[in-house]
Amino acid sequence: MLTIRDIPDGLVNQAKAATGKGTGSQAFIAGVQLMIRQADLLQDLRDENARLKDLVRAQGQTIERARSAAMHLVEATGQGDLLADAVLGRRRPAAAADESAVISPRADESIHMFMSRLSRQGRGAE
Repeated sequence: MLTIRDIPDGLVNQAKAATGKGTGSQAFIAGVQLMIRQADLLQDLRDENARLKDLVRAQGQTIERARSAAMHLVEATGQGDLLADAVLGRRRPAAAADESAVISPRADESIHMFMSRLSRQGRGAE
């Protein structure tokens, strides 16, 4: 059994109002039970937060590796200006008049539209 003395009346009234209990002792018991559940929930949320931060960090690393691989691929194919144009939102100059030999992006064409056009013409990477 527990006896608590010298509790301010305001605190007892607040505890009763917050818990919906009719007596101070019932309110304090309900308050302690609530505090225990909240502490458990808080720990679960902290664990979930840490897990999500790790996931975001890993996804950021994956994106960075993919960006780096794309840059290497673009450099290896000698098309560095294509990616730079797409990233910076620039448009490429119009294609040469002889499109039978070389297919280039049109001035108003994004890199995605260009790759789609190549695929439709059977010239895209398989």
